Parts: sequence; structure tokens; C-alpha cells
Amino acid sequence: MRTMVPRAFDLTFSSEDGPYRIGFEPVGEWDGLIEASIGGVAMRWSVDSAEQEDGAVLLGGMTSGSWQLWGRVFWFELRLDDRPAIIRYWDDRFVWREDRQLDGEFGSPETGTKC
Repeated sequence: MRTMVPRAFDLTFSSEDGPYRIGFEPVGEWDGLIEASIGGVAMRWSVDSAEQEDGAVLLGGMTSGSWQLWGRVFWFELRLDDRPAIIRYWDDRFVWREDRQLDGEFGSPETGTKC
């Protein structure tokens, strides 16, 4: 079910490319932007989908700018209510990679807590 995006937040993830931080900023009630720097490559992803599934908030969109790092663009799915938060990168119909939040402390997207 479609839902409104949360307030701004920052999260740090562990990955094959080393740790990386993402910062989310809402743009209106239904979408937003994520700024990420992975493996030294700065990217800006549009959040085009905000869904609520089994009580979890999922943000999704395309990994614009990832071609330089990974040689392709993926659909990302950020599950905020998992502890730790999880970001999945989808390639067609399968998960190419799944990264987990490093600190495991999400805080509260509803109140805009920053990690």
C-alpha cells in the first residue's frame, strides 16, 4: 500500500565496496532524494516509490549514477523498519545484492532522527 515518505534521515551501510552512508531528503509527501557515496562514487537517487508492506516502510527507485561503479543501474528497495535496516539492489527479477545498516540504530523516521 502506498504511504507518505518519512522525514529526513542518514544511515550507514556495510557492503562489498566498504561502508557507505546514504542521506534521504523528502521532496513533498510522496517522493524524495537519496544522496549516496559508494566506493568513492557520489550518486543521487530519486525515491519514486514509498510503500508499506507488513508494517514496514519501503522506499524504492533507481540507482542513478551507479553505472560508473557497478557497470549497471539497479532498482533499490530500502526497508526502514528492519533492524538493522536493509537495502536491496534488484537486477531484473532477482536480488543482486543486499546491504545491512552498520550501526543497527535507525532511530525514528517519523520524527526525523538522524543516525
